[in-house]
Amino acid sequence: MKLTIAEIARRAGVSKTTVSRVLNDRPDVDQATRQRIQQLIEETGYVPHVAAVSLATGRTGLLGLLAPSLLRPWTIQIIQGIADAIDSTDYELVLYTTSMAERNQEMYARALAHGLTDGLIVILPREGGMEYLTNLRKQSFPLVLIDYRGQTPDMPSVTAANLSGAFGAVEHLLSLGHRRIGIITGLMDLGCSRDRLAGYREALQKAGLGIDPDLIVAGDFSEPSGYEGMRRLMTLREPPTAVFASNDEMALGAMRAARDLDLRIPEDVSLVGFDDVHMAQFAVPPLTTVRQPMSDMGRRAVEMLLLQIKGDNLSESRVVLPTELIIRESTDIPKKDPGVRNGRHRG
Repeated sequence: MKLTIAEIARRAGVSKTTVSRVLNDRPDVDQATRQRIQQLIEETGYVPHVAAVSLATGRTGLLGLLAPSLLRPWTIQIIQGIADAIDSTDYELVLYTTSMAERNQEMYARALAHGLTDGLIVILPREGGMEYLTNLRKQSFPLVLIDYRGQTPDMPSVTAANLSGAFGAVEHLLSLGHRRIGIITGLMDLGCSRDRLAGYREALQKAGLGIDPDLIVAGDFSEPSGYEGMRRLMTLREPPTAVFASNDEMALGAMRAARDLDLRIPEDVSLVGFDDVHMAQFAVPPLTTVRQPMSDMGRRAVEMLLLQIKGDNLSESRVVLPTELIIRESTDIPKKDPGVRNGRHRG
């Protein structure tokens, strides 16, 4: 039998109203009665119905989170920052994964925003699913987006400095002497992907180099797309001497492709990633990458969400956190011949 507030009240010998006051931490219950009810709740494992608590307090005590996937290392690091920030509050977290699908983004956001939670955080929102989130914002529903660089200027968001981070990565390769540098992009409907491509372009243009479209290949932030992108770049008639992968997962896929092509990193081709996920330092060779403050992004998003729930104004709606270039062993000065012509390794 499902335990109800009425059953707790019967066992404690009090009214349902008194139990509700204890659940909602109201002061107008004597200490002995409060302790008796709290002990019964602990012993029985009773969990109050969210809707009932919401009706009584105007709050659910829950924060919603939409994440694209739990398989992506950078997502886990952001979620850890969110969890750390929530741990010091009275809130609990409700998590949905969207599998990067725009339809899921809207469907789950709709579920979380209609009475289930007091506010919502969305990691890496897709542009095609932004209309509903924009409407939520217009209705003053507390909302923060992580890694959003879209066209809605007042949308509360936290992101890393993607453009300057990518610029610094390519500038590092240029400083080593590389002049033919390829890029494997992320999904181009995401603002972070567009910013990283823009940083790549700006660094080359500042160095007085033209943009070769053959050196720009599309990826989707997955390891297999990094593998395919690297194979495509390194089998060009004039392959690059260095590659910038728009995230570490694709960089790891690029490493695998290089091994299959009998290419050594960095002796034959230098490689830079973006994120600095945990596994980057253990790659062979350890990956030079752009560190974005993923845990800090999660913590900052929670701070902004709680301010909105309290009714306070945000001092800034768009927060951009700095990145840092982490130089490891996957980059070096270029060789004259990266070793591949028309798909064959020159031994």
